[in-house]
Amino acid sequence: MVTKRHETKNFDIVVFPYDVTVLRGDKLFWDRLHELRSQYRPNQRWVYATRETPIKLKRTLIPTRFTKNSFHWSSTYRSISDFPSPYGYYRTRGISVNETSVTNWALLKSGLIAWMSSNNQTTWHRQKFVTALNSHIKIDIFGKAGVPCGRNSTECEEKIRGYKFYLALENSCCAEYISEKFWRTLSWDCVPIVIGPSKRDYNRVAPPDSFIYVDDFESMDDFVRYLQAVDKNDTEYNSFFKWKEAGLVVNSFPDAGKDKSDANNEPPDQLYYSCKKVCEMAQRYRIETKPNSRKHRYFNPRAGYWDGSCGPCANHTWLQQFQKGADSN
Repeated sequence: MVTKRHETKNFDIVVFPYDVTVLRGDKLFWDRLHELRSQYRPNQRWVYATRETPIKLKRTLIPTRFTKNSFHWSSTYRSISDFPSPYGYYRTRGISVNETSVTNWALLKSGLIAWMSSNNQTTWHRQKFVTALNSHIKIDIFGKAGVPCGRNSTECEEKIRGYKFYLALENSCCAEYISEKFWRTLSWDCVPIVIGPSKRDYNRVAPPDSFIYVDDFESMDDFVRYLQAVDKNDTEYNSFFKWKEAGLVVNSFPDAGKDKSDANNEPPDQLYYSCKKVCEMAQRYRIETKPNSRKHRYFNPRAGYWDGSCGPCANHTWLQQFQKGADSN
């Protein structure tokens, strides 16, 4: 990554980290990018890197003159990226699962459902959903809308570990967008209750039988009855942790509690600026720039496979009422 414009011509690979705090739709930024593009070196590669969803980046929409032939590669949370940068992943140990688990996870819990409120800028009425659910079954809320609790603090983490379920509700419902909310919940030994991308996306990357998908239920009452039934049945609750005997979860989200000035604080290996990803880019560069190599393709941030990858958060009518623009009365 380069911070000074005049330096870009000296590098083979230039990474542009896109997020709402960097871009802000600033015309001056795009004018500078236009200037940089005029300094393209032969065989230079530009990388579009972000962990935000395209719908969240709408406010900083890239002008069309930069979309079709500016970025050679992409590094996003999607598996179709040139250099995928997921928020986490499940890794098996290659051993069979013991049918008789020795840990009764239910006995380690004193609370039922927890939720940490943070970002209210969502593409659906997440807060309204939590309020509606809370009128049927008790939810303990932490953060801005509840009990004060630092988002990345050890104190907050220990409190949440004492709950059976955690509301891992995404701010946007986009293909493959499964953020740190989900992976942290698993690492806290809680069962994630999820609203986000399709269930198929969750099943593809999550530990088997590890989460509850809200859109599986026909109504709010059915959903609540299921949670109450699982709460009363230790065997059923413990089944959500069977995966722990055969694998582990790796969280690829930077720990905000760590000292970023520490030179030994290596970022998670799935981040686009980690040593692993930089090495992958260098290897790809060597392959693509060999004589007679196949012509590279460009990444288009406005193409349907990226810009059109977000949609409704639910199929069932009772859950669709929490979509923005829906009649929630």
